[in-house]
Amino acid sequence: MSTALRVECDPANAHLCTSCRREAPAGDELDSIRTVYCQIITKILQTNESPSLDEIDPMRRCLSASLVEVQSDRAGEGVSGAFEVEKEDDCPRRSSYTYFPFALILPHSLNTTFRDSLDTSCIQWVLSHVCAQWRLIAIDLSSLLWSQIHVNIDSDEKFGGRAMLLSLHIRRAVSAPLSLYVMDTEKEWPGYRTTVTPGPLLGTLFQHADRWESLMLSMNIGRAHALFSGVKPPMPALRILRIINHSTMILPLRDVFRNTPTLVDVTLVNCLPMHFIGMRFDLFTTLGVSFWGCYSPSLMC
Repeated sequence: MSTALRVECDPANAHLCTSCRREAPAGDELDSIRTVYCQIITKILQTNESPSLDEIDPMRRCLSASLVEVQSDRAGEGVSGAFEVEKEDDCPRRSSYTYFPFALILPHSLNTTFRDSLDTSCIQWVLSHVCAQWRLIAIDLSSLLWSQIHVNIDSDEKFGGRAMLLSLHIRRAVSAPLSLYVMDTEKEWPGYRTTVTPGPLLGTLFQHADRWESLMLSMNIGRAHALFSGVKPPMPALRILRIINHSTMILPLRDVFRNTPTLVDVTLVNCLPMHFIGMRFDLFTTLGVSFWGCYSPSLMC
C-alpha cells in the first residue's frame, strides 16, 4: 500500500495547526492533549461510538502537532525518503510534502488490529470518520475493509437511503471480491409459494453478484427461497456459503445456488439436504453440518 498524506507546509506558518490554523500545541500542552487523544481512542475502541465534536478538535490538533514535529525532525536530519519536495513557481518558499504516517505498519496488520477491536458490521464507517488522516487510510484499505459487508434486511425501507450507503460501501471496495453477511430476524414465513420482491438493499447486492466470494445467510429458509428464486443471480466467484435456517419448515431452495461453479466450502445450520435440490455436492471439498444446535465437524468431501 502506498498510503500518503499530502500536506501543504508553509515554513512561515509551520507552528500553526493544519486543521484550524490556530497555534499548534507544544511542550506540556501537547503532552496533555496526547493524553486526552489516547483516552478518546480507547473509548472509541471500547464503546464503538463516534467521538463528539469537542473530542475531535483535540485529536486533530494532536495529529497536526505531531506532523509538524516529524517534519521538523526529518528536515533537520536531511532525510529525503519520507518527503517529496515540489517547488512551486509562484511561491518558491512553499513546499509540498508527502508524509507517510504508517509507513512501518503493514495494511493487513492495521486492518486486523481494528477488526479485532470494533464491531465488524460498522468498522469501516467508524474508522473513516475519526479524522482526515484516518479517513484516507481507511478508504485506501479497499480490499481489506470495504469488501466485508453486513446487511440486515428485516427493516428494508422503500426510500432506499441505506441502499445508497451500501452502494458507496461497495464502490470503496473497488474491484475486491465481496464477503457478505445477510441477516433477517423474522421468525415465521407464510409458505413456500409466497413471493417477495427484493428490496433496495438486496437489489443493490444482486447487481454485484459476480463479485461474491463468500455469502452467509441467517434467515428463514422460506424467505431465502422467496428472495433469491425470482432472481437466481449467477455467482461465478462464490467459494464459501454459510446458511443458518431460523425456521422448522422444510422448504427446498431448489436451484437457487445452481449457478455457482466455484462453490467448494458449504456450512448448513438447521438445514436438510432436500433444501438444496440441484446443487452439485460432488464438487464440494468441505461440508459442515449443524442441526438444532448439535454441531457435526466439517466433512472433507
